[in-house]
Amino acid sequence: MMNKIPVLSTVFFLWASSLTAQGPQWDSIRVHAVPEIRPLTAQDYETPFVQPNATDGWEDGIYLSRDGLHLYCFYLPMDLPLFAAHIGDPGGCNGDPCCQGREAYFRGPMYGIDTMPPGAPCYPWIHSDIVYSTRPNVNADFPPWINSNLSDSILYDGAPHSIDNPGGNVDMFVWNTSTNSDDIYILRNVTHNPHAPGQPATGMNTAATEGNPHVEKLSATDYLMLSDNHTDPEDSTDFWYSYSTDGGNTWTPKTRINTLNSRYADLQPHLWNDGTDWWVYFAAADTLGDGRLSIFRAKHNTNNISSAATFDDWGDREFVIGPGDNTWPTAEAIAVGEPSLSQWGDISFGLVTEDHSTPDSLYDRLDLDPWFLPKKGSPMAFLGPGPVTIAQAQAYPNPSAGTVTITFKNLDHSPHSLEIFELSGMLIYRENDITAGQVIVDQEVLAAGTYIYRINSQGRLKGGGKLVIR
Repeated sequence: MMNKIPVLSTVFFLWASSLTAQGPQWDSIRVHAVPEIRPLTAQDYETPFVQPNATDGWEDGIYLSRDGLHLYCFYLPMDLPLFAAHIGDPGGCNGDPCCQGREAYFRGPMYGIDTMPPGAPCYPWIHSDIVYSTRPNVNADFPPWINSNLSDSILYDGAPHSIDNPGGNVDMFVWNTSTNSDDIYILRNVTHNPHAPGQPATGMNTAATEGNPHVEKLSATDYLMLSDNHTDPEDSTDFWYSYSTDGGNTWTPKTRINTLNSRYADLQPHLWNDGTDWWVYFAAADTLGDGRLSIFRAKHNTNNISSAATFDDWGDREFVIGPGDNTWPTAEAIAVGEPSLSQWGDISFGLVTEDHSTPDSLYDRLDLDPWFLPKKGSPMAFLGPGPVTIAQAQAYPNPSAGTVTITFKNLDHSPHSLEIFELSGMLIYRENDITAGQVIVDQEVLAAGTYIYRINSQGRLKGGGKLVIR
């Protein structure tokens, strides 16, 4: 056996060398990523996975709607950090506003993005667009991106966020755009794929660079908006907030969130209520991690965010997700960020990876992809790799034209609960305090259709699967 070790090492070296010669193999690199989920988070969550519509382009400003049906990002068909760092270098655009040879930067689908807008001068010859994906229910994969109706020629658009109305459309849609130097724009009462233009967030926008807006509806007319921005070239990025009391027409002058900001970069704030408490999830380069950009959260101390008098009162930050590792021979995990949460607490986020197979490349070393961390017990918990049914629970008959019996292991007769969801994610039936190893669902409970059922105990998923009623 000892004689085989040098041979195996040589084979691995030759294989790794062939990877270096070929350049980044992003499809393989993605599936070898292993984000770090700290124990505090891991006890409540399942295994993270890359979204199936991830591409070789740069997918930034990622946002998942609360109902889990709509996914957005701003997109550029290139390695954006390398482009920004080397556009003026020899071998880059070399200061040429028309960037002859610009095709060398392109990577991934184009999605109809303008690469040479009409008119003179040539600059800008590329810009970011908001792309969009929607699915019919939370158990379906997100299909490939499409260029959204918000896309404008020449403008840089990004960082979308929305609040849904109960009726299914959007109450308020906010995003970043380079229109007239106003950074955050707003649309009211629109579809999930609305048309620009909107109106500027007057009061929130300043001469600084506001980014990554997040908005919450507090009452019929009151809204709260968070963003990050640089106020001074010497400062790190900080969080700011603003209130509107007239339905989003005007906003109070933005105020820094002192109890959250640190001397490190603090980015991409996202508010979420777990049914009891208000939390803010965000990305930061922080000593609680290992220096790489990671995702944290903090809880509001009084649970009262209704006014500026009580808003700036946040507790200590807690580490949630880190970049972790990548087991592909030439790849390295660099950063995670862009957190947004579903109504059930599932976490959508972005993961940045660097490939070292071509370390001197000016065009293709970094990639940012959308990822998803399902919450245990969520209707989206079965979206990742693996079988649909968890073996600890069985439903029979399935399909059924009448009564259904669901069995599961419960040797100590501890209390369990049954939850049944429509494929849209809506909870339609719950039964608590089940101490036997089975539960019977009468035929009048469910109409014909396909459902997801869950068996839970002490807040944790114990079993479940799909249930078909005919």
